[in-house]
Amino acid sequence: MSAPLCWICGAPADSAEHMVKASDFRSVFGKVTQNSPAYRQSKERRNEPIRGAKAEILKFSPSICGRCNSTLTQPHDRAWQTLSESVRDARPALVAGDRIPLQRIFPGTVKESMLGVHFYFLKLFGCHAVEHKIPLPLNHFAMCIQESVPCPSLRLVFVNVPSDSSRHKIQVGAIEALNIGGKTVSAEWFYRIESLCVFVSYCEPGHPRLTKDRGWHPNDISSRVLMS
Repeated sequence: MSAPLCWICGAPADSAEHMVKASDFRSVFGKVTQNSPAYRQSKERRNEPIRGAKAEILKFSPSICGRCNSTLTQPHDRAWQTLSESVRDARPALVAGDRIPLQRIFPGTVKESMLGVHFYFLKLFGCHAVEHKIPLPLNHFAMCIQESVPCPSLRLVFVNVPSDSSRHKIQVGAIEALNIGGKTVSAEWFYRIESLCVFVSYCEPGHPRLTKDRGWHPNDISSRVLMS
């Protein structure tokens, strides 16, 4: 069997992306240890111990290369880390109907930083697609990341989650895809850290489900982002 290749650049896939960003994991659970782990719950297995923010259990199978996972996309990771921490730490807390104060979070770099957030979730979406063999246009996703061009078919919805809605503080959904003729025409996925949940929505151009009310996109005229 041939070794897997990076879906972004085609080099040997010698790196594994985190399903949950290490900074998000640490912000929720602090420092976990061999004797005091956190636990992962999934449909396949229950109570799997997690003994570190960079544990293998929190990673995809290798599907990208070290360069793409560091030099190319680390700015995107940092943009999400800043947004994630700022929204969750906001006082008073941001709730549905509030606008995320992007100028305060990214002074002078709103467009660049939010484009990085867009690419962060595009990278995760691609890694999920590879892991679960979902027929999404990875070549197009890769081009967007490499050339810093927003993916026109991917939008983000930022949602405030009531604290009592689940006993799990971190949740990562499975991709729910609509497949027609062997081609995925729409897909949705979510990533939740405490009170902040991001729904990632993909729709093929021209598909009826692709509408402007499906969330934020970097090409939107307004840089303001609404919490749902």
